[in-house]
Amino acid sequence: MFADSIRASSLNRLHKQAGQKTAPDQRHCVNFALATREPSTEDIRNPALSCNSSRDSCRDLLPANRTIGSENMVRKFFIVGTVALASTQAAICQQQYGTAVEARAMLERVIAGIKADPAGTIAQINKSDPKFSDKDLYPTCAGPDGKMVANPNPARLGIVQKDSKDASGKPYGEELAKAQEGVLSEVSYLSPRPGADKTPVQKIAFVTKVSGYICLVGYAP
Repeated sequence: MFADSIRASSLNRLHKQAGQKTAPDQRHCVNFALATREPSTEDIRNPALSCNSSRDSCRDLLPANRTIGSENMVRKFFIVGTVALASTQAAICQQQYGTAVEARAMLERVIAGIKADPAGTIAQINKSDPKFSDKDLYPTCAGPDGKMVANPNPARLGIVQKDSKDASGKPYGEELAKAQEGVLSEVSYLSPRPGADKTPVQKIAFVTKVSGYICLVGYAP
């Protein structure tokens, strides 16, 4: 009887110890199967599956990580979009307005035309022939008497080139009148671009004298 009592007491203690081992606190559980295996594709898509902390801690961390990632993604897209927009605007401006190289090339065509056929070249300039009209570039010429004979704006024909003043009142016509035969010079002045916008912009004219005509092509730098 005494031996049976000892065995019963021992069994009770073993059962209690076994019960403690098989019923751990669920708040501090660790999924050892997940902790010891290699990360899978599913873990990458759903980081909560491989979290070894408590479920509440995982829930607190994941939204913050996702928010930071989303903000970084938006910031990158914004920067890329801004750079692309600036590049596009610069390209549009380049296509809309003529350059110094293009202005000089047009004046070279005027020089060649005046030497070969003064009347025909002047007529082409006055009717904005594509050969002498590109973007915001166009030539003008004053004849041997100093009066404007070639200009796509009819209102400017017949004026004395030497008397020309820009939007600020600068008498740039006096500088144009100093052009020398076979010499290419530059004169700066304020003038609006062709079109509805009459806001004066800084321009530089390539000017020369050819066969008694003073011709120029201005561009906005």
